[in-house]
Amino acid sequence: MNDKQKELATSSVQLLRSLDAGALATQSVKHPGYPSVSVAPYAISGDGAIVFFFSSLATHTKNFRGDSKASLFVSADKGDFAGARLTIIGDIEVLPENAIDDAASVYLARHPEAKQWASFGDFQFYRLAPVSAYFVAGFGSMGWIDGDDFQGVI
Repeated sequence: MNDKQKELATSSVQLLRSLDAGALATQSVKHPGYPSVSVAPYAISGDGAIVFFFSSLATHTKNFRGDSKASLFVSADKGDFAGARLTIIGDIEVLPENAIDDAASVYLARHPEAKQWASFGDFQFYRLAPVSAYFVAGFGSMGWIDGDDFQGVI
């Protein structure tokens, strides 16, 4: 990773960590071939995983169970659409059993309202495994970041 990419990766992760929800795009099951976008709260676990806590009844869950490819978009919107923004492209996976305690602790601290959902049997932790990310820091400062490079700075 060159210096520019490292700077972009570091800045993109700072943006990601400063927010707690984004727009999650999945492939629609109901309308094949079309994207479906929903608001998705997230947290960053101790090992750098982008963690979600979703119901099996949610449309986005049904969508990514059919096709795991997804994108998460986050933005430091300043009202003029010139703020920093990040799109992470990857696959949504069920969180491995050995990572759930850490993820639950971090996620529920960030989203305390989700504690009530934890007792429902249909909620599960997932993570977004980055393949690539595209970060726009501002006018003239943008670029693609390889998924491994991105994951390496989280």
